[in-house]
Amino acid sequence: MSIRVNGRLIAVICAIVAVVVMIIAGVWMTSSKATAKSALDITNRICVPILTYHSIQLQKDGLGDFSILPSELESDLIYIRENGYTAIHLKDLTEYCYKGTPLPNQPIILTFDGGFESCYKIAFPLLEKYETKAVFSVVGADIDKASEQPVGTTAFMRWKELREVTESGLVEVVNQSYSLNSYKDGTRKGIAKLRKESLADYKAVLEGDIGRMQEETRDKTGILPVDFSYPYGIICRESVDIISEMGFAATLSSEPGVNYLSGSPDELFGLRRNNRPHGMESEEVFDKMYRVKVAFNSIKPVITYDVQYDS
Repeated sequence: MSIRVNGRLIAVICAIVAVVVMIIAGVWMTSSKATAKSALDITNRICVPILTYHSIQLQKDGLGDFSILPSELESDLIYIRENGYTAIHLKDLTEYCYKGTPLPNQPIILTFDGGFESCYKIAFPLLEKYETKAVFSVVGADIDKASEQPVGTTAFMRWKELREVTESGLVEVVNQSYSLNSYKDGTRKGIAKLRKESLADYKAVLEGDIGRMQEETRDKTGILPVDFSYPYGIICRESVDIISEMGFAATLSSEPGVNYLSGSPDELFGLRRNNRPHGMESEEVFDKMYRVKVAFNSIKPVITYDVQYDS
């Protein structure tokens, strides 16, 4: 039995196949060009990873995501040195973006959040030992309260200790608000706007609290912070412009990933950071940090809190 094939049908099928092949080829070429462009953009950008530490403690009870051993911090400092990194201050990064001041090869920023006493008693001596720069993000109310307590009775640093570490040239102080560091139910979460709060009232709250921290830091340490760290990494869209209008040159988020910067000041807002937990080798910490796939720093920070969902 023979099968008769319609010539016109064959022609139509061939035409369809040809179109499909052309579309696939076009998509592949576009994808290849995009990949090449992405690689080129990364090559022309400076990669700046940021590691975040909190409490450094001697006892093994209570270790976790926000508390690590001194040996783990020291291991990181050794890893940084042996792998060619140079720790810089946040102001070094802002001067690069605003003034074009050159950065060292393989810059990295180490931030210590919360102003814990262990940052002074344990972390600072290690920073001195390895001649490593760091950034301390502190909350004013905690520093005020600690400054009134007897030595050894508080978990936070004192103003005189903060002044000492800044005068060493190794530590830069960053504003983390005066008292907007709560995360309890029924209260404002970090610096987030309350759902029924007017924009004018919200702006007044931020300017009053964060402005107070600016004044106290200047009066107690002689240094006026130029950068801001969002408490708990909570960023609502209303806060972004207010913080910028207050004159801060850069802001720190808690979004993971590394920062690829072209040199534009706009990219300094919402810098990504990577929390350093207990129980990981230094090499693992760095490998995990670089595995986070993120886009280049955008002009606006990642919004992590939407007030319309605030209860």
